Amino acid sequence: MSDTRVSIKDSILDLLDAGSDGAAHPAPPSSYFMSSIETMAMSVFEKSRALTGWLEAQALDPHSGPDCVLALGLLLTIEGKVNPRPVYEHFDYPDDHDH
Repeated sequence: MSDTRVSIKDSILDLLDAGSDGAAHPAPPSSYFMSSIETMAMSVFEKSRALTGWLEAQALDPHSGPDCVLALGLLLTIEGKVNPRPVYEHFDYPDDHDH
């Protein structure tokens, strides 16, 4: 009997395709920008054996930038579900980028 386990990455990509209704996906940002995000995500998993083990248990590669970015997004989603942040209805972030 063959193993029919679908990786979490394949499941997410299938859901994105199914939910797009034929619309084109947005173009990714520049490769330099993406490379820096991938490097930062990989460093998160390099520093924790427990997180690396969790990543590998999800059939993701700790040496693959896109896999680490996906895993980091999953961890943030899980964290947001377990420890939801308060929602402030009338909070305006200060506009301090002009300084």
